Amino acid sequence: MEKYEKERRKKQKSRKKLAKQTPGAVCTDKANPSSDSDSGTFEVPISPAPYIQIREIKESELETENLFGGSSLHQSTGSFRNEGDNRSLLTRENYNKRENLNSSYSYTYNNMYCCCCATPHPLLGKNIAPVIVLSDQSFPAAVPSLGSGKCMAIMRVENGSLAELVDLFQRKNRLEWLPAGTVILIGSPSQLAKDGLTSYVVDYTMAINRLLEALPKNCVVSHAPPILFNGSCDRALIRSLYELNHWLVKVQGENRMLFDLAISWADLLADSGTSATQDPYPIKLQLPTNTDLPLTKKIFSSEPATPLPAATNPITQEVEKVFLDRVINILNTRPEIKLGDRIQTDREKIRKPAPAPAKSKFLLFIGDDVAAGLYESAKSHNHACELIKI
Repeated sequence: MEKYEKERRKKQKSRKKLAKQTPGAVCTDKANPSSDSDSGTFEVPISPAPYIQIREIKESELETENLFGGSSLHQSTGSFRNEGDNRSLLTRENYNKRENLNSSYSYTYNNMYCCCCATPHPLLGKNIAPVIVLSDQSFPAAVPSLGSGKCMAIMRVENGSLAELVDLFQRKNRLEWLPAGTVILIGSPSQLAKDGLTSYVVDYTMAINRLLEALPKNCVVSHAPPILFNGSCDRALIRSLYELNHWLVKVQGENRMLFDLAISWADLLADSGTSATQDPYPIKLQLPTNTDLPLTKKIFSSEPATPLPAATNPITQEVEKVFLDRVINILNTRPEIKLGDRIQTDREKIRKPAPAPAKSKFLLFIGDDVAAGLYESAKSHNHACELIKI
């Protein structure tokens, strides 16, 4: 027992030493000079030891057994470190070794304050509701706004499941503080690739119901538009994404905004598909016919009318911008949503936001006359603050 304890302590000490030797967040890549006239360098993200360890564990969990024998099957859906995409520099990352979770945030979750735009700003305000994206790595780390509008609040868990996304979001944020009209988009293509469509849609309906129970009335929860940055050769995943899209249109299509969102990423899938196709053989799927509880299920026949792509191409920066502009325009059809219509999509040459002045700590007051009094006092002391009266 004593020998085992000594070995355990030795390994623990070694891991801590390695973590200390690994730089924390960023490095400057002088071999790749920026084109900006006032700077010859730009930063690129690095991968600390805890991040790498957790990523390896999560990726090993994605492996599936081949029913017909042979080696296990695993098609990666990317990671936080996609080559040429340095937008993770704009976010706050957390590496939780206890739960094996790599997560990133484009906002400070304790006060819903943006940390990715050139000028950080509150995401909540009078008559303004946020758009919050909960996703695995199949969504940008940050989508900074270049204009006066708000940006999306993006929380990601690398190779995270829908349940992990909801658990972490509820643990880090006070959902009862979010205003009516809030839109939450949630999705995890990595879980879809691992579990298949039938299991995934059940978990999806459970996830959105957990969120809606905790949110104020008149909030919307739907599927996040997936962006396969590196493309995919996983034919099962590509087919599942098409089937998921058609299922969403069936069960949530009465809401025009959700219908348009689903159509937007169906178009992205089709446009990024390669010329090689897979045979659209018919299969039977048992899927829910609703997204509210209790669930009722029905057997659907999946038989695409036209051949589906066998693979998808990587999503270029230009294609991504067109797609995100379309998504933002759709979301802005809700009167409470005021996202900026000009966004930064440069993946490589990233300028981190300037640190906020010492007295720019943001305070959010929610309540009645007492909150109003505290708000006026804070304002008189030059604190950046907002008041939401209830």
